Amino acid sequence: MEKARGLIAEPAGLVTFADPDVLDQAGAGLRPWLADLAAAALTGGREADVVGGLARWHTLADETERVAKTVARTNAMPLDQRRELRGRLEAAHAKAVRLGLAEDEELSALHARAFGTLYRAPSDLVVAERLTMAYLHALTDHEDEDAAGRTHGELP
Repeated sequence: MEKARGLIAEPAGLVTFADPDVLDQAGAGLRPWLADLAAAALTGGREADVVGGLARWHTLADETERVAKTVARTNAMPLDQRRELRGRLEAAHAKAVRLGLAEDEELSALHARAFGTLYRAPSDLVVAERLTMAYLHALTDHEDEDAAGRTHGELP
C-alpha cells in the first residue's frame, strides 16, 4: 500500500488489513498461539487439545493468508493500471514512429505530456489515462486522415 501511495497520486481503492495484530497480538495472534501450541506439545499437554488447537490455528492462518493476498492484489491495482497505460502509450508511440507520424507537432506534444505524467512520481492516473487516450485518439485520427488522403490519390 505504501508503494502505491509513493508512486500514484491519490490512489483509489487501497485497503488495509482489517486486523493488523492477527500475527503478533499477545495471547491471540497467530505467532504466539502457535508458540503456545508448540510449548504444550513439548511439555506433555493433552494431545487432543494440541491437535484441535492446531486445526483451528490452520483455519485462521489460511483465512489470514487469503485476506492478505486479496489486500495485496487490491493495493497493486493502481500500479498495474499505470503499467498498462505505459504499455499502451509505448505501443501507440511505436505505431506512430512506424507510420512516420511521431514528429507530428500535435502527437509529439500529447505523447510528451502523457509520458511525463506516467513517469513522474507520484503519477496522477486520472490525468495519465486522459492524456494517453487523447494520444491514442489523435493517432487514430491522423492515421485515418493519411489513409483518406491516399484513397483520394494524394501522396502521404
